[in-house]
Amino acid sequence: RMSSILPTQAYELKLAPHPAPTSVLKFTGRDALSELYRYDIEFTGPVAGIAMDQVVGRPAKFIVAPIDPNMNYLRTMFGENAEQFSKMPAAYTVHGVITEFDEFSTSADQTHYRVRLEPALADLNRGVTSRLFQKQSVEEIITDTLRHYGYRAGVDFVFQLRHQYKRHEYTTQYRETTFAFIQRLCAQEGIWFRWEQKKDRSVVVFGDDLDAYARKQRTVLYRRDSGLESGGMDAIKTLEKRTRRVPEAVRLHDYNHRQAGVPLLVEENAARDDKTTSGIDYRWGEHYETPEEGKGVARRRHEAYLANQITFKGTGNPFWLEAGEVMRVDPNPADAKHGIFITSVESSGGRGDSFWLTFEGIPSDRVWRTPIAVIRRPTIDGILPARITSPGNYKYAYLTEQGWYVIKLPFDLDEWSPGGTSRPVRFAKPYSGDNY
Repeated sequence: RMSSILPTQAYELKLAPHPAPTSVLKFTGRDALSELYRYDIEFTGPVAGIAMDQVVGRPAKFIVAPIDPNMNYLRTMFGENAEQFSKMPAAYTVHGVITEFDEFSTSADQTHYRVRLEPALADLNRGVTSRLFQKQSVEEIITDTLRHYGYRAGVDFVFQLRHQYKRHEYTTQYRETTFAFIQRLCAQEGIWFRWEQKKDRSVVVFGDDLDAYARKQRTVLYRRDSGLESGGMDAIKTLEKRTRRVPEAVRLHDYNHRQAGVPLLVEENAARDDKTTSGIDYRWGEHYETPEEGKGVARRRHEAYLANQITFKGTGNPFWLEAGEVMRVDPNPADAKHGIFITSVESSGGRGDSFWLTFEGIPSDRVWRTPIAVIRRPTIDGILPARITSPGNYKYAYLTEQGWYVIKLPFDLDEWSPGGTSRPVRFAKPYSGDNY
């Protein structure tokens, strides 16, 4: 364990409004790509029996600040301006809301509590719902959804997307939380998201390529043979590399009834010069409409394999490290000459334990894609009833020019224009041939 951060003074929990003074006992945290970050913070305070409504659902921030071992000397020299002359990095602040609050034990002079700090977006991960979206791209769906819940585009969430995304005729959120729905859409389209901690808020950044990685030009020493017990220097203590054999290509096939004669069999290899790959991953039913669109989907699926072909895992004490940023290591590993793109960070610390973290990452010159296999896709089991609708007072069931029906699904609570409650759907008739 490292002592570069003094465990008795480095951590601060600020609740708003503050029900009582707090002293952080210990904490654990996790920050990962395309996930909600969370910090479980145990603290003590002189007030017992703090009411739930004074804490749960209220904004809070957790601060990790390095302690300059030379601060006493700097205060002697510069007085109140001492911090301006410190060479220590700035404090790292995590913003969020309290989603859990526990009271453990009470003694004569203090009470032991624990809170869970998560981003405000965690509110979208409680309570499932079902909705329909028509003729919208994934960026438009996410924007409309977040705005619906009060999040501000360009302030609370931003898009740093390089690719253009088609408008899907029909997208369904079905029996899943709104956050899980956003996670699923992003994974399907090859989009990921990370968090940026600003001065007064956290911001969700959606990206799809290398230029959306956070590049803060920070280099961390890899001090494998050192005890890391002096100087307060950020450093990496251990660094492991894992490599694995992945499929050579992804092959997809589908069927578009509007253009039944157009072959939709496609195959993509995003690393043709790589001789370590082997095998073809074949999938049916990714719901693309043209060969060009299918090639884009196949390439994203293969990039997801390549993203996990070389992975790193390490430990150290750079308390400012975030998932979604590029960390340069001195010396850089041979397979990550341009740095390591951090995909997850788990941290801990407390009064008796110095700050410590475990991180995972990939070479920063590889595009990250969330493996589609880890994302839950809701399914409709059995028969789903629906009501046929029309744009006017039709005596019989309304049919479009192509002979299709428009339906109203029972779970759809949104208001649509007459006859626009769904995409046109075909009526499947049982048929056993002329001689039945």
